[in-house]
Amino acid sequence: MGIDVYLKWRGQTKAEHDAQITGFSISAGKAGYLRASYGMQEECKVLERIFPKNCWKGKKAKFDFKKGWKIVPDLLYGYLDGQVIHSDTLKDKTKVFDWVKEAMAEADFEIVEPNKASDEQEAYWRKVWAKSIIDFFRLGMLKQDEGKEPTINISY
Repeated sequence: MGIDVYLKWRGQTKAEHDAQITGFSISAGKAGYLRASYGMQEECKVLERIFPKNCWKGKKAKFDFKKGWKIVPDLLYGYLDGQVIHSDTLKDKTKVFDWVKEAMAEADFEIVEPNKASDEQEAYWRKVWAKSIIDFFRLGMLKQDEGKEPTINISY
């Protein structure tokens, strides 16, 4: 159980649709799919802040990806710094993660999973999930620029 966010657009092919059926992957933003299980409390909070209330009614909703993007970088910085649940505002907005800057400039980089467990492993999965958000928005903005009227559908 959790939150599933699907990006849909006019002219979406069956192959594009099928690519969104991932078995609950947290790294499928490029396909137009976001996932946060209910155990992923901070991730759920990020999704709740990104998408306005009209998107949470269980049916397709129009969403302006360019307008919505304006809040995403700060939310991701806070998420990566562990401040999403603990504070509504970032304590240090100058604290910028280099890989997020790179991802915003070019979302095609690969994150390599660390061999060590513990904090490094958690940081790795946070980066994977945050990169998926960036990829999702890049796809949404592309479809918006192409005039394909992107919508989102959130199920939970």
